[in-house]
Amino acid sequence: MARELRKYLTQITEHFEDKRMLVLERFVLCHGRDYTAQELPDEFVRMEQGQCFKNAAIMAMDDDALTYVEGFGLKPSLIPLYHAWCATADGMVIENTWEYEPGTEYIGVPIPLKTLRKIITKNGRYGAFDTGRGFNVELMREFDCAVLTHTTPEHR
Repeated sequence: MARELRKYLTQITEHFEDKRMLVLERFVLCHGRDYTAQELPDEFVRMEQGQCFKNAAIMAMDDDALTYVEGFGLKPSLIPLYHAWCATADGMVIENTWEYEPGTEYIGVPIPLKTLRKIITKNGRYGAFDTGRGFNVELMREFDCAVLTHTTPEHR
């Protein structure tokens, strides 16, 4: 269970009264689920550091048994980071970017492969919720979260 990560995201979002702040964090808390870290299974290859959105997307597109996930990861040695990974149907993380570290926690939102392909084609970059020009509020609205009523006009 991602106890420390969930606690951190809750504390930081509660600290800011302005609901336009930390939209992504609020969204992941509203719609994300916990995922379980594990060593990268032998049948998968670790890919380039710093390219998690690309790495996870490529892996998900290559393996129908995996789901692409975006959210936050927390390694014991770091602060929480916006991150992408793949997961199995039973919630086990297939992490092809970060090295495994016991105690790593993940909370994220699964993105259907058809949706992910459409977003990558439209935006010309990897990643579903951050388009490089603001948040993908259109995608977030599909989850019907009250968090989105507080987004700033430039993110709508």
